[in-house]
Amino acid sequence: MAMELALIFPCMMVMFFGCFEVTQLVRAYMGLGVSTQSIADLLSRNSPNTAAQITDACNGGKLVMAPFNGSNLKAAMAVVANTAGKLSVTQQDTSCGSAAAITNATTIASALAPNAGDSVVIVQATYSYSAATSFLLPGSYTLSYVSYSRPRPGP
Repeated sequence: MAMELALIFPCMMVMFFGCFEVTQLVRAYMGLGVSTQSIADLLSRNSPNTAAQITDACNGGKLVMAPFNGSNLKAAMAVVANTAGKLSVTQQDTSCGSAAAITNATTIASALAPNAGDSVVIVQATYSYSAATSFLLPGSYTLSYVSYSRPRPGP
């Protein structure tokens, strides 16, 4: 009995910690997706967005990342409009965690705003994930996600 346990126990521990690490990484990625979509949804309600509205959307996105550290979230947003068949960036912001600007916003939006008068909100976010343990997988990852939303001003 002791011999079998001595052979199986290390394998069981590797499987346990491996499942834990992979599950946490997947949860962080799913949280990033929900956070990015939440930011895009909040920004799509107003056009153009004020600095306070962008800050509020960013703070909301950081709260959605719970139980992970929201301060590791960086997001950039761009609003692309199709005016008379020509795509142009009408608003861009990188203040959420000092994110890099979306350099190819009009290319991304070409399929999403094909008709004159269409517009789309693009939010590109990155999250620096640090694993609680680094038993099997590397200790840190940089996750990225892009979300799109159509502007829909309310009353």
